[in-house]
Amino acid sequence: MRRFASSPSAAARSSIKRRFRRKVWSAEKRRVLKFGGTPRPHLVRTGKLFWITAVAPATVDVFDPDMRPQTVEFIDAIRAASRRPGVGVVVDLGGVTAIRPTGAVLLMAEMHRLKAGQGRSTIRVVTPSDRVTNAVLCQIGICTPVSPPPEEMTREDVRHWRSATGVASEGEKGGAILQGYEGRLADNLTSGLYDGIVEAMTNTVHHAYVGQSGEQLKKHIGRRWWALSQEREGNLTVAICDLGIGIPRSLPRSATFSRPVVQTAWKALGLDKSDASAIRVALELGKTSTGQKGRGRGLSEIVEAANLSAGGRVLISSNKGVFVSVDGKSYARNASHAIRGTLILWTVEMTRDEA
Repeated sequence: MRRFASSPSAAARSSIKRRFRRKVWSAEKRRVLKFGGTPRPHLVRTGKLFWITAVAPATVDVFDPDMRPQTVEFIDAIRAASRRPGVGVVVDLGGVTAIRPTGAVLLMAEMHRLKAGQGRSTIRVVTPSDRVTNAVLCQIGICTPVSPPPEEMTREDVRHWRSATGVASEGEKGGAILQGYEGRLADNLTSGLYDGIVEAMTNTVHHAYVGQSGEQLKKHIGRRWWALSQEREGNLTVAICDLGIGIPRSLPRSATFSRPVVQTAWKALGLDKSDASAIRVALELGKTSTGQKGRGRGLSEIVEAANLSAGGRVLISSNKGVFVSVDGKSYARNASHAIRGTLILWTVEMTRDEA
């Protein structure tokens, strides 16, 4: 007769957690003794709970080559902490003096997933001592504003930021990414003025999670996207990210372009197999697509729209790949540190009527 193990008692679960904490602490001490330095992420024991601290760099930014390694290591520390059971997580933003849209949207995504997995009772956020940075993080929902709101919350470079998140479901058509989202977005995105860009964003998010199982999607909180947007002084800025598999891995699995088509385009461009090359191939395939609405335009439409705008620019990062297009001139490079998923920053100068 087959026997089924009963669920462990409360005492047994407590014993399991204690053994896990001792194991984690012993491993951390061995690492420090072997390599020296201070623990990172730092493990602090308070009562029966270990607290892991992820310390943010002074500037949180993904595209600056000097800031990217520190920012990615900080984001990875949050992600690693979220996977450890029975621990608390301290997100230390105290030393942050500048946070760019690319770093902010990625931090927003990881904080969202951390809260969904850990529960708010085991998460602490150390707010920045810099008042303007703190106000920006409060505006986009990462920090909690003090009541009454400080004067910095009404600054022009703070109050115009909007943050939103949503889940792209199967069967959605172009533009549907903005149907049923949480938060706020810039008015010109939701009014239909930039439908083509929204459609391209939708396509990108759909491809991000291709081939992933239900359990894998659960770790990403579904096919979720996160976005920051701002309309200010005649400019529209949009930063959107996902936590999917990235363009280099999703491109060969694309339902829009078959594997032979992708391989032929890759060979014709004479590119290597790096992550930056994968972004270039995806852009080239978008340019040569049929032109049918919703068919393969994606990233190329975002780049083309920026190139047609004075002062327009696009920054795309996926895994280690980085693509930059400013004033019609573009280049691609491979960074030393990989982000998890795809991140797009899009900036255009609005016309007088649009503004």
